[in-house]
Amino acid sequence: AFDNRRGTVWLGSFPGVGLIEKRDTVWKYYNVVTSEIPANGVNSICVDKTGAAWFASFESDARSYKPLGITRFYEKRFVNFNSENSKLPDDYVMTLKADKYGNIWIGTRSGGLAILSP
Repeated sequence: AFDNRRGTVWLGSFPGVGLIEKRDTVWKYYNVVTSEIPANGVNSICVDKTGAAWFASFESDARSYKPLGITRFYEKRFVNFNSENSKLPDDYVMTLKADKYGNIWIGTRSGGLAILSP
């Protein structure tokens, strides 16, 4: 995902080695050892109009895949939203898209389409 206002590129990884933020020539790497990120698995990243990065989170190893919902990274803080602590219908998030109104559109595996409004 690309944040036009800040010139930041966000990269996720599969199968689960962390989140990478590149701003100008500075690269930052976030994982469960070096940060508060909830898991090393990251896919489907988008950036909202405030500059917050949203991504689908999961834990994985050679034998398993555990979806964890979505995570927001803003002002150096990670906050995870899942079906237990929010109205997210399914923790298995396939895709995310931010629109110009500040909504985050969330496509899930078995819970359908959800929208998170500001």
